Amino acid sequence: MSERDEQKRFFQHLKCRWEEDPRLKYGVFAIPNGQWYGRTKSKKSAQLAAMAKAEGMLPGVWDVFCAIPMDKEGTLEELIATGYFSDKEAQQYADGWVETIHYPGMWIEFKFGKNKLTANQQAFREFIVSQGYAAAAAYSWREAANTLADYLELDLLRVKQE
Repeated sequence: MSERDEQKRFFQHLKCRWEEDPRLKYGVFAIPNGQWYGRTKSKKSAQLAAMAKAEGMLPGVWDVFCAIPMDKEGTLEELIATGYFSDKEAQQYADGWVETIHYPGMWIEFKFGKNKLTANQQAFREFIVSQGYAAAAAYSWREAANTLADYLELDLLRVKQE
């Protein structure tokens, strides 16, 4: 398995649930940010990479975007435990209770094995969180599915971890 395989499995899982929740069809999609360009030194590969960059591809942009806004309620500790409410955001809530946090969407970055977020991916995470988005890294399609299930409060996406 690879990061790419995990992402494919994640989207296969989602596609099987489109009829049950039509929001998933257009509401969750991949960002082809060029991670597969340039792996070979062919002329075509270099041309594709140059075209992608000219069209706005940026290093560090995360793999998956969920364009479904959600409102979350709970205590500060509960929201931090979800992983998509940052400690930095927490500083603005001194009493420990947050009535409602609005997230305009969620970003997911797939990682595999011992891979960690790159410096560009960390910078992108800081930016999207500062703009109010939920963000989570996932090391398997199951983890991504469960993270999205938590975000969307949608049990039909939930799968058992192996």
